[in-house]
Amino acid sequence: YTRYPNLNSYVGGGLDYTVNKKLTLSYDARATINRNRSRARNDIDIDSIATQTETGRNISLVNNNGPSFYLSNSISSEYKIDSAGSEWTTSLDYNYYNYRNTQDYNNLFLLPAAPAVTGDGKTKNKKNIFAFKSDFVLKLKHEYTIETGVKFNFSNSNNNADYFVNHGGVRYKDNFQTNAFRYKENISAAYFQAA
Repeated sequence: YTRYPNLNSYVGGGLDYTVNKKLTLSYDARATINRNRSRARNDIDIDSIATQTETGRNISLVNNNGPSFYLSNSISSEYKIDSAGSEWTTSLDYNYYNYRNTQDYNNLFLLPAAPAVTGDGKTKNKKNIFAFKSDFVLKLKHEYTIETGVKFNFSNSNNNADYFVNHGGVRYKDNFQTNAFRYKENISAAYFQAA
């Protein structure tokens, strides 16, 4: 069986402010907090079909505790240049994500009897994302339109997992589950078109 009790909290809101007939400013923010917990127990019975007897019995217990936090912010502006539809829009976004988890596990060998294998581990994941975008549209005479803009994205991820095994009274690093991952990304783009 497995139990997954968790608690989620969310808050969000936004604001639009009209500076004048041409300029509007906007702000939007959202935050989510999540508290996950899981408790699992797996009973394993191994039977011999030929002899109709039980040849093995194990119990696996796994406990996880993982809080997470997510934050999103967005600031934007819209400037109307004229009544023909010319405008300049700009937005700046920031997203932050943080997740942690601790895990404890026990593998009990009842039949045949053997020393238990236990372990524990911690994971930490963080991510920051920045995005900037600006678009300019100019309506000209004779139904001509000029469009141009830029976009920049920056992402930074940092993930770590540290696990340990306890076997026969000795605690050592679990190299199979322990790892680290770091990633940075920069993407820039610009465009121009006339029609």
